[in-house]
Amino acid sequence: MGLLSWRVAACIALVLCMLPQQGRMQATGSKATSQEIAFAPSAELINGNDDVTIEGNCAPEIKQLCSDVTAGEGRIADCLSDQITESEMADSEDGTGAISDACREEVYQFKITRNANINLNIPLAKACKVDADKFCNVTWFFGY
Repeated sequence: MGLLSWRVAACIALVLCMLPQQGRMQATGSKATSQEIAFAPSAELINGNDDVTIEGNCAPEIKQLCSDVTAGEGRIADCLSDQITESEMADSEDGTGAISDACREEVYQFKITRNANINLNIPLAKACKVDADKFCNVTWFFGY
């Protein structure tokens, strides 16, 4: 499959995945929202900054392992994901890289929720904006 065909197929899958979400995703007055990709539904950002909450189940892990990471755009979630991967790969018995089950679940749920709409994933939406506008025109796909 050529590069253009792959992009078109990926965009079609993205559009089909997002269509059922349109009625459920509503931007509200004081809530932070994202609308990087115009044809995708606007999205209320998770925790207002598109990241796991620093006061939640991962607070101890964030303080210990990701204190130098600025919250927002999924950076803390990515840091915690890296730490989870390292803790699973390492065979350390001292527990220094251990991530609690509650934190693992919070990161997992954040990532699942974030993948429901491209506008929930700000870095991805920014990176794909030009290609999405060029190759994923829903009016072209549905023949309007």
